[in-house]
Amino acid sequence: MVEAAPARLDAAAFDAIVAHPIHREHNLELIDGELIEKMVSSPTSSIIALRIGRLIGAYVDENRLGAVTGADGGYWIGADRYIPDVAFISRAKLAADVREGYRTTAPDLAVEVISATDLRRDITAKVANYLAAGTVVWLVDPDEQSVQVFEPGKPVTTFTRAMSLTGGAVMPGLAVDLAQVFQENDPSPRQLSP
Repeated sequence: MVEAAPARLDAAAFDAIVAHPIHREHNLELIDGELIEKMVSSPTSSIIALRIGRLIGAYVDENRLGAVTGADGGYWIGADRYIPDVAFISRAKLAADVREGYRTTAPDLAVEVISATDLRRDITAKVANYLAAGTVVWLVDPDEQSVQVFEPGKPVTTFTRAMSLTGGAVMPGLAVDLAQVFQENDPSPRQLSP
C-alpha cells in the first residue's frame, strides 16, 4: 500500500496552526510547505549553540548592534518559518519588531547547529532560503567540529576547530575562537576559592 504524501501548507495555514493555544509549547517550523516540529537537540548541539549565542550576544550588546535570539526566536524566511538555534538581527531590522509570533524580517545571521534529528533535505532547503532572504548562515557540525559559512553571492567557507570564525560584513570585528566553542565538557566541577 502506497501512503499519500502529506498535504503542503502555505504560510497562512501554518500561521493559523501556530496561533492555536494547543501549539503554544511547540517550536514549529515551515520548511518548503511541510510542518516540522523542532525536537530537542542533542546535549552537545545545545551546549555549542549556547556557547555561540553567548559569544555573539556579548559582542552585539557591547557594540549596540541589535539583538540576538535563541532557539525560541522564529523568523519569516520567504514563505517559510524558521527557528534558528541562534540568530542576530540588526538595529535597523528591530524597528519592524513583533511582540509575539515569528519576526516578519529575516535575521542578518542565522546559526544552525546540526543535530541527529535534522534531515539533510531540510538543512539544504533552509540554507538556500536563508541565502535568498539575504541572511548569512553559519552551519555548525559538532561531529566534524567545523562551521560552514554561507554568504549570499559568495563561495562557502569552512572554518575548523583550530581557526577563529569572523563576523564578516554582518558583525565586523567579531572573532569566535572555535576551539572554545568545541571544547570538551569537563565533568568535574571547579573548586571555588574562598
